[in-house]
Amino acid sequence: MLPGVVIGKNGEGDRSKTNPTILDNVTIGAESVVAKDVSSNTIVAGNSAQVIKKYNFDKEIWEKTKED
Repeated sequence: MLPGVVIGKNGEGDRSKTNPTILDNVTIGAESVVAKDVSSNTIVAGNSAQVIKKYNFDKEIWEKTKED
């Protein structure tokens, strides 16, 4: 992890344009490179990290994101 990365701020406070903010309940895959902000309740992986799954609170399950 590099200096300036913010973890678990839950969307509050100053969010720098140069450093990513990783919100709450996030899983990051091994050797992933996080270059953008990551929203809460997501799973990301890859280089550069992409959202793989998001938690659906209505259905109470993890859902795969659509691939373009």
